[in-house]
Amino acid sequence: MTGEVGPPIEAGGEPAVGPGEADHRRLAGGRARTGREHTVRHFRKELFFPRLLDRQYYQAWRDSAARSTEDRCRDRKEEILSTHSVEPVSDEFGKALDQTVAASRRQLSRR
Repeated sequence: MTGEVGPPIEAGGEPAVGPGEADHRRLAGGRARTGREHTVRHFRKELFFPRLLDRQYYQAWRDSAARSTEDRCRDRKEEILSTHSVEPVSDEFGKALDQTVAASRRQLSRR
């Protein structure tokens, strides 16, 4: 067994079609959508590659320090905390926020 997972099989032995998949096939005229002009134009900017996910093959990952996702997340957190600066709020907004908090505390203390 190779560990590969194929498409789900419905009763009768036919592959199950996911939601909307039949519509995509019909709209693409049975062709792969990657050949469509719109897809080619927008593919690179719409494709999402998470920064914290390591997409290397296992051996390449092992050869390049084998850092865990947890380690990468901790490093990213430290980077954000060390470089992020919070913009100060206006005095008017600060007073309104203080009043809202005070009113909420009064309401919660009545319970």
